[in-house]
Amino acid sequence: MPSLDSLEGLAPQLLSTLLLTVAYLGLRTLAQRQLLRDPLGEGADHARRVLANVKSGLIVLLLIGLFFIWAPEIRTFALSLTAFTVAIIIATKELILCVSGSVLRAASGAFSVGDWIEVGGVRGEVLERTLLSTTLQELHADGPVHEYTGRTVVVPNSQFLTATVRNERFYKRYVIHSFPIVLERTMDPAPVEARVAEVLAEEMTPYAEVAQRYNALI
Repeated sequence: MPSLDSLEGLAPQLLSTLLLTVAYLGLRTLAQRQLLRDPLGEGADHARRVLANVKSGLIVLLLIGLFFIWAPEIRTFALSLTAFTVAIIIATKELILCVSGSVLRAASGAFSVGDWIEVGGVRGEVLERTLLSTTLQELHADGPVHEYTGRTVVVPNSQFLTATVRNERFYKRYVIHSFPIVLERTMDPAPVEARVAEVLAEEMTPYAEVAQRYNALI
């Protein structure tokens, strides 16, 4: 067991760690309360996206702060126990892969909170992103079904290093339809095609501007 002298020597680091952790939890709680006051409002997706970015930023600041607080002890430990340090790196391989996958995801801009994605055979709406994992509200995976299963899935970010990510943002608001039109062999299809195009143009006019903006977004 560590002696009282060693514990007294670590008192400043322990106090700093405690204060930093309390500050992190306080800022995270405050941000969550401020951004999710109206979780069902029109800006719900935007609020969750901002909250995910705030949480990631706070975690990064927490890790940086802990590193600077414990840097002398970490340096001493690394110099005296090199073999053990190597073992730690091997043991935390999955953790390193998750952080690397998070960096790759952020750099590529493959998706954001609120998007529908498919990765590793799992489909769902992105609810939250962290340095280590991504939380999805699961969607049915069989066929063109766009309904929630009622389950949430936590995907480790290491998946983004090896698996293909499909972004289904388009299907969240629109679905591609095909309408076959059967004509008699003797009929000229040109007038029918012109009439169908005219009717479609009339029906789509009220939604054309929104559809064009959404198409530009994706």
